[in-house]
Amino acid sequence: MRTEPLAGGGDLDDADTGEDPIHDPATDDPPTDARARRRPTARTVLPWVLVVLAVAVAVVATWRWQQLVGEERQRTAVRTAAEDFAIALTNWDAADGMADTRDALRDSGTDAFAQDVEALFGGTADMAAISDLGARSEGHVDGVYVQWIGADPDAAPEQAADLPARAEVLAVVTQRITTDAGQETTDRYARILLEDQGDWLIHEVELLVDASQSATATPSGSQG
Repeated sequence: MRTEPLAGGGDLDDADTGEDPIHDPATDDPPTDARARRRPTARTVLPWVLVVLAVAVAVVATWRWQQLVGEERQRTAVRTAAEDFAIALTNWDAADGMADTRDALRDSGTDAFAQDVEALFGGTADMAAISDLGARSEGHVDGVYVQWIGADPDAAPEQAADLPARAEVLAVVTQRITTDAGQETTDRYARILLEDQGDWLIHEVELLVDASQSATATPSGSQG
């Protein structure tokens, strides 16, 4: 049988049957808008990065602020302890036996320093001589300067971790001593080593060279 050509010149095998070609949906590319939704963009990522950075900066800033506040409180406690000691050391009246001064100095220090105070005031002959002179002292603290706070730099590294924290300050005091013979005003400097035992206590005191002195032989009862 002879096959007649179709109208339009095509064979039957090439004719459009009206059915779609067979295809695999799995091989189809997803729609463009779906790919865009799945892919992070700078517009969506950047705000989250900024939030994370802002939180991190806030945490670090808060921690640093708390650290600075703690350090300043510590420095204030050290200065206060050293200043109270300097006032007790330079304000006394020998006429009362200086018992109050001895107690104040002893109570402000460590056990080791308390022993030094007892040794200082144990010389009854010296106390009697001061009393006979009618000596009394007035002191004014001009400044207390914290040099350092932390581990004792003189301690061996293997021992430093087991020792209490210490602090060193320089105290500047103007002291005026009055006796029956007259008055003497001295600018005194003291290196004070403190130790943290819950409270800051005096551990060691070194009196440095006085910067200047002025003395008058005018009796305390006279005008001068």
